[in-house]
Amino acid sequence: VSKTAFADPTILAVTTQLESCAVDVVPWGELTLEGLFHHGTVGKLYKCTGPTTALGETKLVMRRLRRDVLASMSAEQLASMVAAFRDLAHPHVISLLGVACDGASSFGLLEPHMPRSLASMLTAAGHLEKTAALVHSVQLHLMTDLASGLEYLHNQKIGHFSLHPENILLDGGLQVKISDYGRTPQLLHLVLNQQKNQLQRERNSRMMSP
Repeated sequence: VSKTAFADPTILAVTTQLESCAVDVVPWGELTLEGLFHHGTVGKLYKCTGPTTALGETKLVMRRLRRDVLASMSAEQLASMVAAFRDLAHPHVISLLGVACDGASSFGLLEPHMPRSLASMLTAAGHLEKTAALVHSVQLHLMTDLASGLEYLHNQKIGHFSLHPENILLDGGLQVKISDYGRTPQLLHLVLNQQKNQLQRERNSRMMSP
């Protein structure tokens, strides 16, 4: 990747470190965003297409990190977090294919696109009770996959803290792929502060006169 593609010095520092860790860095302009489909824990998730030569994939999902997340970490911390995600290797955890950057402090994590989520699977069941939407054997299979993936993430000192059907993805063989993880030690203090501020706002709103 040409270093002149990134004018922002922080982004330049991150891309330089990531390239030294063998993480594929894709210029933002080489991606075609096809629309927002989910608000994740550390940023918005977009469907997009990317260059086959760089990533070996054309259908991708990009987690565009929020500005407050980016502001909470130095270039070294961000590069370390991405390198840690790149090293994750488990059949039930979504893999990191690379990152996308531009010169305006936009930064996204690129992941493979999965055909469905547990949420879409349950929605397709219509108005059936969620517990009855899946036969027992499938429920047991999904829970086993999920537990295995979570145990692996916890062993890597990565927490989730916001697991729900939208970020439990399923491949064509109904194998679970946990996505939208990212609560590393670098982000934990930010998450706790956000939760504290949210609780304070809710407490203040309840104390206001009608």
